[in-house]
Amino acid sequence: MSHIKARIEALRMLVGELKNAETVFERASIFAAIRGLVEDLDNDESLNSYAKEKAIGVRWHSAAALGFDETNGHSSEAHRVWAMGELSTLESAYE
Repeated sequence: MSHIKARIEALRMLVGELKNAETVFERASIFAAIRGLVEDLDNDESLNSYAKEKAIGVRWHSAAALGFDETNGHSSEAHRVWAMGELSTLESAYE
C-alpha cells in the first residue's frame, strides 16, 4: 500500500504548486501529472470508493483552478483550497 501513500504525497506536492503555475506549459504539466496520479488511484482495486471519489474531486478542482475546467463562478484560489480539502479527506479515508 505504500504506492498509494506515495501517490497521495505526490498529489499534495502538485496541488501545492497550483498557485505558482503561470504559463500554459506549467499549468498543463501540473494538471497532466495530477490527472495521471488520480487515474492510477481510481484504478487501484485496494482503494475504497469514497477515497476514489475524493481523488476525482482533487482532479476536478485542480483543473478548474488551472483554467482547464468550468469554475462555476468561483476563483482559482477557491478551487485550490477545495482541492486541498479533498486531498486531506482522501488521506483520512485511506489511512
